[in-house]
Amino acid sequence: MSKTREVNLFNISLKHRDQSDITDEQRKVLFNFGKEYYDEASMPGYRGYKYNGGYQDVARKMVDYFSLPQDAKILDVGCAKGFLLYDFHMINPGFQLYGVDISEYAIEHAMPEVRKNLICKSCTNLPYDNDMFDLVISTDTLHNLTEEQCRQAVREINRVGGKHSFIMVHSYRTEQEKENLIKWEATIRLVRSVDEWKQLYHEESYQGLYYWKIFI
Repeated sequence: MSKTREVNLFNISLKHRDQSDITDEQRKVLFNFGKEYYDEASMPGYRGYKYNGGYQDVARKMVDYFSLPQDAKILDVGCAKGFLLYDFHMINPGFQLYGVDISEYAIEHAMPEVRKNLICKSCTNLPYDNDMFDLVISTDTLHNLTEEQCRQAVREINRVGGKHSFIMVHSYRTEQEKENLIKWEATIRLVRSVDEWKQLYHEESYQGLYYWKIFI
């Protein structure tokens, strides 16, 4: 498995937004991660989560960086509608692609090419064998959990990720970045600095790579 370290495998531009006026009722609805979260224009979520090919370069970079075999087994933890998995599929239809997400709505509306191996399941209890995957990915997901759920999810990623894993969460390095993060992210539960995340990974003996989505 990869030696634990910080590696940027994403080069995605972030749009500024301010959702600080979100109501408690809206936040409660968004935590269902249903249509309101993904596709309801009147709600402070994605307001239309559509495929745009934005992960194509990321998928290619990961294939090269991890030297994935032609029949690699890849798991996306928090896969949503399967956009990243679809881009892996477009690179190589021989990849064995799996995904888990807490949202039934997202899986029901996932990319048809990868939907068959997507399941609605908590990432705290992954239904896969030890060391099953060549690559386990989790992006934009773990910060939406409670701390104990997050720690358990990290342990599960360790368990099923036989060779490589990569986690990206929303984080901050300065007080201004922290303020920007809170304004941008409507469903975040763990508002943690980069150093705090590194400490959590160390405490849970995480063995893979990691990076951050920073709101500058």
